[in-house]
Amino acid sequence: MYQTIDAAAWTLLAPAEPGPGSHIIVLTYAQSGAERLSTLLAGHSSLACTAGTGVIPLCEQAASTWRTAEASGSTLSTLAAASIRAMAGSMISVIKSRTGRQRWCEISTAPAQSARTFLQIYPETQIVCFHRSCADFVHSAIRGLSWGLGGPAFATFAAAHPGNPVAAAAAYWHACTEPLLALERDQVGHCQRVRYEDLASHPAESDRIHAFLGLRKEADRGRADGDADASRAGRGGDGARASGGTDGARASGGADGARPSRGAGGGWLSREAGGMVSNGTAPARRPRTPDTPDRDATILAGRIPSSLLEQINRLHMELGYPAIGHVPAPS
Repeated sequence: MYQTIDAAAWTLLAPAEPGPGSHIIVLTYAQSGAERLSTLLAGHSSLACTAGTGVIPLCEQAASTWRTAEASGSTLSTLAAASIRAMAGSMISVIKSRTGRQRWCEISTAPAQSARTFLQIYPETQIVCFHRSCADFVHSAIRGLSWGLGGPAFATFAAAHPGNPVAAAAAYWHACTEPLLALERDQVGHCQRVRYEDLASHPAESDRIHAFLGLRKEADRGRADGDADASRAGRGGDGARASGGTDGARASGGADGARPSRGAGGGWLSREAGGMVSNGTAPARRPRTPDTPDRDATILAGRIPSSLLEQINRLHMELGYPAIGHVPAPS
């Protein structure tokens, strides 16, 4: 006697239908300045850009459940992949249908492992790994802390470095950046590195991003977005955020990408109660170029444990950033 397979099962097991283009994930972390890239991509007529939909971590959670059920280790069976694809695909289809656009682009702070799983489900996915120098990141994060930034994004690191938010922010940056770079090395054909500083300082960087993602250049729209971005910069912001929140570790607080101004009190950081806090408000500033040392590098280096600073500078070297301060030679 033959078993029957209903229509739902056939739909589940059917291979993914070819679409007009692959999905796009911009993988980053809190306070990275990814709003600038989000603005650039959201301006393209073919992209449905979102942030914090939860689709990517949901796929990782479902995959973990399937691996446990099938005792399959790190692999996904054909049935498991098809099941997760049916779940995620329906959500992505709703997003594209609602916006009337062809490709889904998600700005995500989910762990890099979630992106690896998503690649197993959608092998044609393109990933942009968005980075920011640790020095600039700490500037932005500390400013956010002074406005109440915290929560799960930094709680573990703050507990590990009590009274030292600079070290906590630096440790968070290291914990996020290391797996991003590992993903780039493992998935060369799928990943493209983009640095915040390059996107802010070099107009040609947007052309490189469009070329990697296979996006047709839209000259009129690009000029309009550039004018809008300049207007936002004049108001002190990094640009409009994509709709939604952030995956994984969420951080909310002050506008990103602008460092508090230097006033009569000296540098933008002042020592209080053993920690580093911001002083004053923050007008718009031109992003520092990534190949020049930061003026506050000595202050930062003095607040970051030498072992952590050495690891950070190793990642800085891989990313093409200058070292932060001086790393003492091993005794």
